[in-house]
Formats: sequence, C-alpha cells, structure tokens
Amino acid sequence: MEAKNLRVGNTVLSVTGFLNLEPNDFVDYPLMRRITPIQLSPDWMEGLGFEWDGETWFHKAEDWIMVDPSDNMVRLWDGWLNREIKYVHELQNLFFALTGEELELKEVV
Repeated sequence: MEAKNLRVGNTVLSVTGFLNLEPNDFVDYPLMRRITPIQLSPDWMEGLGFEWDGETWFHKAEDWIMVDPSDNMVRLWDGWLNREIKYVHELQNLFFALTGEELELKEVV
C-alpha cells in the first residue's frame, strides 16, 4: 500500500486494529509500512452507509453511487464508471471525489 493512494480520514488496518488516518500518520514512516488495506465486504458496505437491493450496493444518501459486487465496479446513476474498487480507502477516495463529502463509518463493523 502506497501513501500516495491514501487521504486523511481513510480507514485502514494497522497492527493495533482499525485506524482512521490523521495528518501526522503520513510522516510516521514505520506506521505507514505496517498498515494494510481493508477488503470491501457486505459488513463494510453497510457500515459505510450502503444498502443492498438484491443486485447492487447503493449509498443511502447518494443513491446514484452504486457498487456491483459481482465485479466490484462502481456504477453511477447514468452508467458505469470503469473503476474497480476492492478496498475501503479506494471507495472513500472515490466517494469524496464525486461528492465532496467524506465517506465515514456509520456503524461498527
């Protein structure tokens, strides 16, 4: 995992558990070497505010953003965004780029 793919507020897995990145974390080189991405799962999708409709995950507040679990491709209301999403931080970054809002954990996973 490269620091350039992360933003302040991203949720990652560290040796001590789940970690929401803070500005100072990016200068802590040993910490950056010990974090790993979190694989998207149904529990994480629900915790991030997505709801399952039987075919896709859609965000409850921004229902025009959907993720197809068969191939992890992001779908927008009017078509597919050719971007595979595998990890929580990738979904958080894309959500922020599309909405200007942080995608934060709504419930404990």
